[in-house]
Amino acid sequence: MIDNEIIKALECISGKLIFCQNCAYNKSDGPSYACIERAAKDALDLFNRLKAENDRLEKAGNEAVSCFNRMESLYNIKNMELKVAKAEAIEEFAERLKSKCDSPHWCVWMRDINDLVKEMVGENE
Repeated sequence: MIDNEIIKALECISGKLIFCQNCAYNKSDGPSYACIERAAKDALDLFNRLKAENDRLEKAGNEAVSCFNRMESLYNIKNMELKVAKAEAIEEFAERLKSKCDSPHWCVWMRDINDLVKEMVGENE
């Protein structure tokens, strides 16, 4: 039986529908013990299928949440690593820039800054 037929038969058996003529389980003029027994068996099968599907979807949902949490943790780690690398690069840039000065009273030339940037990003390689 398809699910809609099972539901319709259960409505008929439970008294929601008065006529059983259109019921797929009907073998007589009205509900019988055999009809009710078949409908109950199919209803239990339907319930078990739906429960299994619900369990499968719940498991998939939990796995998706777990995967998302792992991805979020990795993102946070990589983001922190990036912040540290950026801070280290800025410190290194500042130290190298200071080393270009011959004296504390001299300024750095624009050419020195441009050359240092190229050197640090690897454009001279």
